[in-house]
Amino acid sequence: MEIALFPLPNLVLFPGIVVPLHIFEDRYKLMVNDCIDR
Repeated sequence: MEIALFPLPNLVLFPGIVVPLHIFEDRYKLMVNDCIDR
């Protein structure tokens, strides 16, 4: 199993929390789209 990691320094995420992100780097856009497709 592979798990994609998105580096977010100084940020703690909790289940159910929405964090608006502006993703502009192609490698991260591909990673996010891959996660959504799964």
